[in-house]
Amino acid sequence: WCYWIYIHSTVIRYRPFGGAVFYLGGKLKMEKCIDISKHQTSFNAAVCKAVGITTVICRMAYGTSEDSKAAAYMPAVKSAGMRLGGYGFGTWHYKSVCSGNLVKARSVMQYEVNAWISIAKKYGVDSWVGIDQELEGGQTMGLSIGDNTTLIIEAAKMISDAGLSPCLYTGANWAMNQVHVDKIGIPMWIAYYKWYGTPKKFETVTETFPTSGTYGRWMDSHRDNICAWQFSSEGYADEYGCKHGSNGLDKNWLYR
Repeated sequence: WCYWIYIHSTVIRYRPFGGAVFYLGGKLKMEKCIDISKHQTSFNAAVCKAVGITTVICRMAYGTSEDSKAAAYMPAVKSAGMRLGGYGFGTWHYKSVCSGNLVKARSVMQYEVNAWISIAKKYGVDSWVGIDQELEGGQTMGLSIGDNTTLIIEAAKMISDAGLSPCLYTGANWAMNQVHVDKIGIPMWIAYYKWYGTPKKFETVTETFPTSGTYGRWMDSHRDNICAWQFSSEGYADEYGCKHGSNGLDKNWLYR
């Protein structure tokens, strides 16, 4: 549910818990965003801003452990005048962590999310705080879709109650099969590499929002609740002020 609000002739569709979606002149607001972590071994914020990036989302932590590059990269984003987002890599849903037990998973979630909130406040995050949910190789899912959704909702409330803006970061397949996305009440930042195997940058993609294929159609049907699309992780790191062993960099269209 939402309200329609008019401010200076701009239509804003507002959800009390999920944030605002801005439509400018009838078109979805769209900005260039990258996300980085310790896997980018260097980062030049001035170069990044000069090529048109408005927001950088930095990995704040894996579990409760602060990313080894957060202390360097997050202040650099702010100093360059870009918006700073952050995300935490959650592990509470891993079967190896929670043993399939909701109570244990909740305890781990609370511990991890509190660490993310502390890091976000320390570095002055002023964009999204992403709840990163995925599975690393060798891990298996330890929660039912219902219990998983419940803990995402609780994690989001913790982040929101701390004065920050939560979103769920995950892949399209995971969102379709492991989360009741219509119940979580927060926007989604979706990874869907439509052109996987072909490095892409903002200037060479043929779509700014996917509408075809299984995942594209699903995203299109949920577009009002998607705040960003991570469309590529391959290539062009050097063009955006980053260094990576394979020149890889996550690139995102940011809609809010």
